[in-house]
This record gives sequence, C-alpha cells and structure tokens, in this order.
Amino acid sequence: MTPRPVVEVMTQMVYAGWNPEAELLCYNSYRDYIAWYYLTQHAPPTHIKPMEFPFKTQLDPCVGTGRFLIAASQMMPKAPLILFGIEINLSLYRACLVNMAMFSNHPYSIVCGDTLMIDQKYSGPSSNLWDLGNRWNPPDISAFYWKPPPIWHDRFSLKAFTKIKEK
Repeated sequence: MTPRPVVEVMTQMVYAGWNPEAELLCYNSYRDYIAWYYLTQHAPPTHIKPMEFPFKTQLDPCVGTGRFLIAASQMMPKAPLILFGIEINLSLYRACLVNMAMFSNHPYSIVCGDTLMIDQKYSGPSSNLWDLGNRWNPPDISAFYWKPPPIWHDRFSLKAFTKIKEK
C-alpha cells in the first residue's frame, strides 16, 4: 500500500495547476447570464457559444483500495471530478467499493478487470464499460478486452519459452 503522505503529495502534484473554484465561478456566471438573457429577451442567446460543464476525470488503472481517488475527492470536495478505477483482484475491488462509498464526495465507477487487457478504443469515459462498475459481484467485461492473436505451432510459443530445464 502506498503511504498516505506519498498519496497526498502525488495528488497535489497532479492537480497543482488546476483551480476548480475559478472554473465553477465561470460556469455559474455563464449560467446566470443565460438565465438573465432568457428572462429579459424571452429567447435563448445566440451570440455566445454553449459552454460545457468543466468536469475533470481521474483514472487509477490499479486502484487497489482507492487511496488515490479518495485523496483527490477529499482534497477538492466541491470540484467537478468524476473518478474511475480498475482493479483485477476481487477482494481489493470490493474494499475499494466500500471505501469509495464511505469517503468519496464525487461520482465514481470502479470496474473489476485487467487493465492491461482492456481495449483503449472501447474504454473511454463515455463508453458502456463504466456502466458495469460498482457492483459487488462484478459482471463479465471480457467484451471490452483486447484479444491477442492466437499462437501457432510455427511461431513463438510462450509456453515453450517459459519451460526451464532443471539440472
């Protein structure tokens, strides 16, 4: 387990240049202006571009018990964060779900799977993979896995390579 001071320092380093209060202030000002314009002009404003809510996402590919995600959540309790995590070990996955339910102030999705096998093309923040998260008995997510090509007898064989003759 990563010691708590190391987790806090690394999380501070990641979010050193980000000021969530300024982004929320901008969003609130924008929203207030839209509401004022609509009330006074009885039409939506067409002279400004729509502004998206300034969410930040954080992914921990080997989440363990969720220490890094919890540190980010507690460091910025009102920031617009969405937390994602992947854990291969079922016991640690369940411990992370309990910790996130107890200590996180932000929406999160924790998936039980192998980070190294998840296909990058199908695992973005808006993919269906994250809808399968946060379940005590995790569903099979092998549809999102990268499928390695089969090993043929005339090509490299990992099984043969790993056999070491003892003398």
